Amino acid sequence: MFFINHIELGNETTALIEIKGSIDSDTSEELEKYINSIIDKGIVFLIVDYSEVEYVSSEGIGMILLIQKTISKKDGCIVAFNLSKEVRNLFKLLSFDKLFTIAEGRDEAISILDRHIEMRSGSSPKLSLSDQKNDKKTNPLVTVQEPSKNASSPKQEEHKPTENLTSPKQAQASFPPFIIKCVNCNNAIRIKEKGNHFCPECNARFSVPASGQALFDQVGV
Repeated sequence: MFFINHIELGNETTALIEIKGSIDSDTSEELEKYINSIIDKGIVFLIVDYSEVEYVSSEGIGMILLIQKTISKKDGCIVAFNLSKEVRNLFKLLSFDKLFTIAEGRDEAISILDRHIEMRSGSSPKLSLSDQKNDKKTNPLVTVQEPSKNASSPKQEEHKPTENLTSPKQAQASFPPFIIKCVNCNNAIRIKEKGNHFCPECNARFSVPASGQALFDQVGV
């Protein structure tokens, strides 16, 4: 079973998102549509409760990256909290702890959002857990489905950074690490340097020039 719900926190731009289940190929599309519908309403400051997220696949990682990009373009902020040990380790492995804001608990997540909103608007909303009492709570989206293959074997989801095929001379010009999504298999790939690379999952070949934009060869080549 997959469950997602959100609760608005004291104003029209901030919400708590609750997720239960696995974020994988069976659920990531529904989750992306749900969060985008919230963003379309002007809610761009989000705290996401991961306490009941059991597993995140490569498909889920790609979806999270797209949501983060959308929120950033709207000058918003996402704070994840209550991550399980497995999900936290996955985020650290992919350096997501440098791309996303991660809090230990809900109070800390709300405090972080307070600071972001204050910097944006010049005044602090001082959100609190008590603000939820009078806020609108949406009807939850519940999906009943067969367990995915990945859900029974979470150890398979330890993503490793792509092997670097660049030469020592090419390595002189490096980038701050960033994550891309393979156009062939949707696997999340961490890039640190320019040059030629292969997706570690499907071996799709791509290059990263000095501009920092990944250019994939024809899919399937």
